[in-house]
Amino acid sequence: MPQQHQSKNKFLPWFGWFIACSAGLYQFLLQTSSSVMISDLEKSFSLDSFGVSLLSSSFFYTYLICQIPAGILIDRFKPRRTIFICQFLLSLFCFMFAVSTHVWMAGASRILMGIVCAPTFIIAFYLIARTLPEKFFALVAGFTETMAMLGGVAGEALLARSVAMYGWRSTVMILAGVALAMSVLAWLTIRDDVSNDALISRTDGQQANVLRDLAAMLSMPQAWINGLFCGLLFGLISSFGAFWCIPFLVQLFAISVGQAADMSSMIFIGAACGTPTIGWLSDRLGTRRILMMLCTILALITFILIVFVPNIPKNWMFAFIFLLGFFSAVYLLPFAVIRDITPAHMRGTAMGFINMMCILIGSPVLLPLIGWLLHSHAVISSQAYQHALLVIPACLLTAFGLAFFVKEEASK
Repeated sequence: MPQQHQSKNKFLPWFGWFIACSAGLYQFLLQTSSSVMISDLEKSFSLDSFGVSLLSSSFFYTYLICQIPAGILIDRFKPRRTIFICQFLLSLFCFMFAVSTHVWMAGASRILMGIVCAPTFIIAFYLIARTLPEKFFALVAGFTETMAMLGGVAGEALLARSVAMYGWRSTVMILAGVALAMSVLAWLTIRDDVSNDALISRTDGQQANVLRDLAAMLSMPQAWINGLFCGLLFGLISSFGAFWCIPFLVQLFAISVGQAADMSSMIFIGAACGTPTIGWLSDRLGTRRILMMLCTILALITFILIVFVPNIPKNWMFAFIFLLGFFSAVYLLPFAVIRDITPAHMRGTAMGFINMMCILIGSPVLLPLIGWLLHSHAVISSQAYQHALLVIPACLLTAFGLAFFVKEEASK
């Protein structure tokens, strides 16, 4: 790329990343938006709580299934066109949801939302890998996760107030307008070829072949090793932190759900602080694998203190749960590893695979498994929770073992 053109647009890649990151935050809000509309959706569509949960989860499952196809789509059509079209379609599907008069129409719109939201976070990581300086990858990826976690918490509060003031349909209409604005901003700020990666891939004579890239990625042991590591660590946050931590703390300390929620929220604050810090350290030290091993062991020790050590004061528990989230934030590093070891033309596919594995283990597998183990006990007690939650240390030990086999390129 000519130096003059690169200098002229040196800030544009950062604006493009920020818009993609904001779109990722927006899709996170959209995914969880039904949680502040439960009673309204029950009344509007004559549903019970189970029906509302099915309506809400329809977004999640299509989002999960489409992760690898989304990565392939980004490699094929590049991020600018992909995010523009997806955000434009998302605005239409939000409008469709807002005007739905039958539950099948609402369900179909949620399913379609999940499909077009699937590329969003992958695009953010793709842009970091392809358009920003290589030395900042893990740090900026960490900030991307931080924005999602902290922004999601604040955004849900705003959504709840909007639903209370204007109703759920008007709130979803506002979300449709946000998606439309995102599509325009993405088109104006995102550029596909601002790094030398695209030029390198062309001069090497590499033509992206969808099936070849997918087969090559699935045959890479490192893709599976890093994907499983990512899923096992993030699974702790999405199964324990997002769900089972609250009833466990209620049982342990005999406190209210609200107090337990305040305490459990520290895992997300810890992860929000941990992702950029661990990303920065990995870039600074020039290693991913050692940090993956160290943080996994520290997360294991912290989890054992939280769940299995008796009589820990409540004030200390806030700090321990924060540390658990902080060390668990090492789930970010497999994205950096896969960026380092995959060819430029298939990074979207590879990151889509890692993102799918990140989501797959926690909510779909660990969350119901812990519930099944817990309810196998006749009496729900602290000891029952300790038995059910043994799966988390097992996951962390497995992740620690996998980290030994992670291969990384030498820092440049």
